Amino acid sequence: MDLNRSCENQLKKIEKTISSNKVKGKDLIKITDSKQLNLFLIKNIYDKWNKNFKKNKMNYFDYETKEVEEATKNMMNVLSNNICIDFDEFKKLFYISMAEIVELASKPKGFLKKDFLNYSWYDLERIKIRSKYYEYFKDLFKILIEKIESNREISIKSHELNKYVDEITIEQNHELVKEVSVLLECNAEEISNIKDKSEFPYYSLFSINKNEVDSIIREAKSKENFENAAVLILDNLNEYYKKNLLSNDVKNLLFEIKKNHISPS
Repeated sequence: MDLNRSCENQLKKIEKTISSNKVKGKDLIKITDSKQLNLFLIKNIYDKWNKNFKKNKMNYFDYETKEVEEATKNMMNVLSNNICIDFDEFKKLFYISMAEIVELASKPKGFLKKDFLNYSWYDLERIKIRSKYYEYFKDLFKILIEKIESNREISIKSHELNKYVDEITIEQNHELVKEVSVLLECNAEEISNIKDKSEFPYYSLFSINKNEVDSIIREAKSKENFENAAVLILDNLNEYYKKNLLSNDVKNLLFEIKKNHISPS
């Protein structure tokens, strides 16, 4: 299974179907044969917009008023109907979304818990919105909604929501595993048997092809010291991981690089 090669093959197909080197909103819902992947592309656009909006809030305004919340929601609805992404930027989004769908297929509970941490809190509406990005695991969202309603919670912090997730048995979805195996042109068993990310180690941290990632890692290992090696790695991470430098994925890669810069005693 080669995640980067599969991404490259899919992107070549997509490039032939779009015009003016732009991906439009109307393209996204059917841009691949995988409905789940298409939904994740839209999910990641929404998450990027939300994080950018949150980062650029100013202290001069009250963003919690009903009028502002309604205006924000209306603006997002308008923007969602006017998506227009340069293909080079779309490639980065595609690599992230492909890595996510593989992880969801192989380790659904772990992925869902990580995905819920994109927001600090949830109410029923936000959970229902999140469920729209998942073609599978609808039963999980139904259980979560029922738990929140039965406990009469108006909102819940994400780490508390994940405690509910821990109480639920979440098995691999065989339809999703099959869907992902078709995307990656591999056997379904290869997806089902992924134990951890070492099966597709560090490629999903970057928005470049496998050979370029291998080249950067070799260069980092050959640097005269770990500080210079770390700078090289961090400069080349994709946008998601540049904003999540404390994630275990980044830490694990830097740990591997650091082992090459520890002098033998």
